[in-house]
Amino acid sequence: MYPLLHYGIAKIFGWHSRSFIYLNMAYIIAMAFMIWRIRFLDTTKKLLLAVGILYFPFYYLYSFSYMQECMHAFIAFTLGYLLILFSRNTINLSPFYAYTIILFFVGLFRPLWYFWICGFVPFVSIAKVRHTLFYVVPAYMAFMLFVTTSFFEPIPNFFSTVTNALCAGHVLEAMRLLSLHTMSNVVSYFSFGFSLIVSWSIIYLFINFSIVFFLIVWIWQAARTRQSIYISLAIINFINLALLFVMYDAFDWRDIRTMSPLMYFNIVFIVTSLPRIRYAYVMLLIPTFIISYAMSNDRIAERDKPEGTVLEMDGIKKELSGILEKPVVYLESIPPDFTPWFLAFPLKNDSGMKMHYIAPYYKGIPMAGDIHYIFTTNKHPRKRLIWQRDKYKLYENPIGIGNRMLLQP
Repeated sequence: MYPLLHYGIAKIFGWHSRSFIYLNMAYIIAMAFMIWRIRFLDTTKKLLLAVGILYFPFYYLYSFSYMQECMHAFIAFTLGYLLILFSRNTINLSPFYAYTIILFFVGLFRPLWYFWICGFVPFVSIAKVRHTLFYVVPAYMAFMLFVTTSFFEPIPNFFSTVTNALCAGHVLEAMRLLSLHTMSNVVSYFSFGFSLIVSWSIIYLFINFSIVFFLIVWIWQAARTRQSIYISLAIINFINLALLFVMYDAFDWRDIRTMSPLMYFNIVFIVTSLPRIRYAYVMLLIPTFIISYAMSNDRIAERDKPEGTVLEMDGIKKELSGILEKPVVYLESIPPDFTPWFLAFPLKNDSGMKMHYIAPYYKGIPMAGDIHYIFTTNKHPRKRLIWQRDKYKLYENPIGIGNRMLLQP
């Protein structure tokens, strides 16, 4: 859905190498306008809320790259705002319905959003909320499974793999993979992702600690006050963290990347509901912002190198679509996400066959059949080199790398 969104915008406004970044700026402006228009917050809280989001490490780090961080932050802020509005006046159901409708559309981009509907479980004493959830929750879950299993996915992930295994009837194998994957993720997450690069370790520690800390805070507030809003926050935070362990990956920044929308969501309630914590937390964001500022400048410099332009990538895509005669390509070397190289991979070859790209995020890869090509910066002297551009090479892999390799955590 992300490519379709940007394709639609490009059809209207045209496409160039800054289109994505301009869209990020539009999200920032829209969110700033919404914060300014919040009537129940004074000027100090509005500033704290804006600073809390803008200073979050990933916000500046990815605002000037080809990533969806600003979009996720805008969605999370909007959902948080609607939940606050509803909790302040449960007679007015408009925020609840708006929240539910938004979830339907944003879940098309990121299925995890559908689980955020659980935030209204503490409000089921309201008849219309209870009746709506009775129909919406199973509908969202069914629709999520339908989208995951029915639409072509160029790069599979653990969630889609297990879902497909269950749909194929391999229940015991899916349960085994889930248990191993969950234990591996828990161990990896609480090792806090230490890196030889100190700045990365600081950001990893900060985000991981913040997620766990605020889960504890919301559980404590829910137990202490019995207020529905704190129970709601505890449920949303717990389910997000649980699903990260069970269905996603707690390594290689994938955990803190997927949990960052939850932190933007939490910041809304930190500023509005936790007077003893909000100033301290915003102050703690300053050193992480300084680190992300330096890292972002490095990425911007890399992004702006004349290594590959969008037009050049379009030419490479045409070359590859004519060369690739079989469907499966193993991305042994993944291009950096701040470069336009991902625009070079065709989704179909010249004959109309859909391409399937495998990223080495796991020790094994779930697939039927062999890997036909290897995209890499490494040398494979025993394989036939069929294409090369800059540091990247494409090798034909006639023998293949194993059949039906199982996913291992």
